Amino acid sequence: MPATIFSGTKVKTLKSTLDLNGGNDIISSTTDPTSVAVSANIGSLLLNSSNGKLYRKNDSGSSTNWSEVGSGGTAGINYITNPNAETNTTGWATYADAAGASPVDGTGGSPNVTWTRSTTTPLRGSADFNFVKDAANRQGEGVSADFTIDSADTAKVLSVSFDYEVVSGTYADGDLTIYIIADPSGTPVVIQPAGYTVLSATAGTKMKATATFQTQATGTSYRLCLHVASTSASAYTLALDNVVCGPQPVLIAPAMTDWKTYTPANLNLGTLTSATFVYRRVGDSVEVVGRFTSGTVSSGDMAIGLPSGLVSAGTDRIPATAICGKGNYGVNTTNQIDPLVVASSSYIYFGVQSGSTNGLANYNAASFGSGTTMSFFARVPISGWSSNAISSADTDSRIIMAQVSLASNYAVGANAVVKYDTIVKDTSAMYSTSSGLMTIPVSGFYCITTSNQENGSTAPLLYKNGSQLVRLADLSANVYGSSSYTGYFNAGDTVGLYSSGAVTFFGGSPSPCNFAIFRLSGPAVVQATETVAASLQLSTSTAAIANSTDTKIPFDVKIFDTHNAFSTSTNSYTVPVTGTYHIHGAYLWKGTTSTADYRTTLNKNSSLLRAQYQPSKSGTANLAHGVTFDYLEKLNAGDVIYVTCYQSTGGALAIWGNDLLNGVGSLMIERIGN
Repeated sequence: MPATIFSGTKVKTLKSTLDLNGGNDIISSTTDPTSVAVSANIGSLLLNSSNGKLYRKNDSGSSTNWSEVGSGGTAGINYITNPNAETNTTGWATYADAAGASPVDGTGGSPNVTWTRSTTTPLRGSADFNFVKDAANRQGEGVSADFTIDSADTAKVLSVSFDYEVVSGTYADGDLTIYIIADPSGTPVVIQPAGYTVLSATAGTKMKATATFQTQATGTSYRLCLHVASTSASAYTLALDNVVCGPQPVLIAPAMTDWKTYTPANLNLGTLTSATFVYRRVGDSVEVVGRFTSGTVSSGDMAIGLPSGLVSAGTDRIPATAICGKGNYGVNTTNQIDPLVVASSSYIYFGVQSGSTNGLANYNAASFGSGTTMSFFARVPISGWSSNAISSADTDSRIIMAQVSLASNYAVGANAVVKYDTIVKDTSAMYSTSSGLMTIPVSGFYCITTSNQENGSTAPLLYKNGSQLVRLADLSANVYGSSSYTGYFNAGDTVGLYSSGAVTFFGGSPSPCNFAIFRLSGPAVVQATETVAASLQLSTSTAAIANSTDTKIPFDVKIFDTHNAFSTSTNSYTVPVTGTYHIHGAYLWKGTTSTADYRTTLNKNSSLLRAQYQPSKSGTANLAHGVTFDYLEKLNAGDVIYVTCYQSTGGALAIWGNDLLNGVGSLMIERIGN
């Protein structure tokens, strides 16, 4: 081959298309052949030098019938164009935002951290990236890479992962974090993924970081940020390689959970002692292992309750009475007894062999005796459970919820936090009785509900990180009221309920004052889930509602809308995904002065679905009339729903929009589960 076509160690580019024997071509181009027709024979290859993707021709002639090589499934898609530093660091840039635990926009400034290519013992291939921080507080600095997703991945769960090791220095958990910026060149929206913390390890230990996040319903432009979150003044160097951002690979497998303890109810066994009960989900069934000593027994069937909320499946999945496990009892636990599963029951019964038709008879607790020790194992098919679930080890989808209440009256000052004194349930140690605040453990969409009663008139205020987030429905003296709010929170955010005025919140048993929070899409099984939710508010203006006319409530401000499903022009929500939906909210009539009829309706596809009537309200001028509504409905994709209100005071009546305290009128819509 003549030397003139060589340049250094490379062959000079002769032309953009290499014509092979047999008629196939290898083409170098900046064209995306899936959107712009390119002429080639079937089997030809095109390397796109703009996005680094390789395409194969599926037919002959000029067409857009090309497919990406290696994209047979979503697991082959990586939106990071330079994931491994094999050639250079193109596409990555260091930045210095304002000092903070999360980025502002992930670009610009005068950074001190560096991002370089290293060929010294790379993690993969011939090179990797090195992130170097010096011995100073560099909070707010980091490195970022812009990427563009396909429209198919809007409003979907994507994953971020990379290999890394601590090369040198002192690195602690969370010194470096993973963030996503949506619409980075427009109005940046900071997204904190689940699993955003980059963990520490001893030098030389090979690690893998994984995180998941949900993209927005509109827009395809994003920025990946590796952000210095801590104020540590320690120096360190991290090597990173194989940076991947794309759709999560998922597995179809039986759903299974870890063992959990629980305290069951029982039939006719008295107060149990030396009791230990654990359960776990396995596919469509629950497995229960128990050991206990009976108390003072009563005559009747003996049974141990299933975990709360579980009911055994119907006769289509199990016989009317069937053995579901094995048990032993007595001093030496040598006496055998059979756990029995009964359709549509919340108990595991125990039986013995008998001469009855089915060979079993329920055991009488009186015959079992007081002070008898028993151990057993049972497996029970559960109503509503299926054997398969879409599982992903990259998704943190634990049940995260907390509920607190007031056992005693609590006097609170104006704009001060209400400190609930009793923790009813807290799965993640979120609530502090000393501060009265919930600390969010995992990023995601959360639903917050409150129900309160106090001795004056006040507005409950929901605060986040010490600043007011929304104003909930006003409370009148001695009147019980409830409100709810749905929003996105990052791990570490603090949430609390404040009072706008100095009043006393009432305690008691049962308590009239409760504050609860739960994360949406948090099943007990590890599942990759997609949040479908929207949160709307009324604007700062008031809306006039005509007399004796059902009128759409004009929620016109979007707090968020995961699938861009709510139209502020029609005040309607078009259901994007079939499922069970929770629709709830509140609004406030302004200045009701006469006895009248009031109602709120939920409508689907222009037909009345649910109606809720409020009591008449009369009193002095400008007396506010707060309304809350709450619906749970099965909806199909494409259904159009909206909320209307009605009043018959004899003239037009206004609904209060948001005042300076925010949140007088709100609408929250979220899909429950999958």
